[in-house]
Amino acid sequence: MNGLKIFAVMAFSGVLFMASHLIGEEHLQDGMLGLTMEAIHGKLGMPKDYYLEEIPYRRYWLYPVEEASQVEPKFWADPNIPRDEMFPVERAGKKLLYRLQYAWDKSQPQAVQKVKKYWVYLKENPVELADLASVVSEFASGVKADVLCFKSRQLHTNRIVVTFLLPETSELAGIIANNFIVPADTNQWGVSYEVILCDGEEDVSLKSKVYEVVIVPSNKRRLQGFKKLGYNEIVNPFSS
Repeated sequence: MNGLKIFAVMAFSGVLFMASHLIGEEHLQDGMLGLTMEAIHGKLGMPKDYYLEEIPYRRYWLYPVEEASQVEPKFWADPNIPRDEMFPVERAGKKLLYRLQYAWDKSQPQAVQKVKKYWVYLKENPVELADLASVVSEFASGVKADVLCFKSRQLHTNRIVVTFLLPETSELAGIIANNFIVPADTNQWGVSYEVILCDGEEDVSLKSKVYEVVIVPSNKRRLQGFKKLGYNEIVNPFSS
């Protein structure tokens, strides 16, 4: 089947409510987390491809939407793996690829799928960190000087990751992080941007080239708890 692409690679490169009151149009300040699938389709159009990832950056499947019924039965992947949607987007002359992952919000009379995490790939059009918000508009909130920053390495690629954690917290962020169920913990959740730098970028600066951005809810306690895994708080490069 010509359209099927199967990859098995070693590297690839503010009022918020309780879950029972969540409504379809609620979302976090990034503009995407918490949106329904229907709202995303209205915003980005229909997806071009689906993406299944069994092992991050190592074992995954990318295939056209129209061929899903033919190719999916042939996969040996875990049936519980989310089927992410892929959207090509062009901004500021740059070609981007958005990958959105959903979870079911069952707090409504009729369950709906909502965005819980998403990726923005810039791999073919990397930009400097200083210019990231002009291309990935969702990152506009991350350029403030009071945003916490953590530096780590991506497990499967060894690339540098700079995580920007917004100071604003909300109940909704925790609910999204917990698959649209009110979490039992008391952590203060907010939006985080995991900015993944290009291969060879070791120093974090506004001139660092960006390869990929992951937008997902997180919290300070969680990130600080990852210190033993190599997460270290650093000076926000936008503060200088």
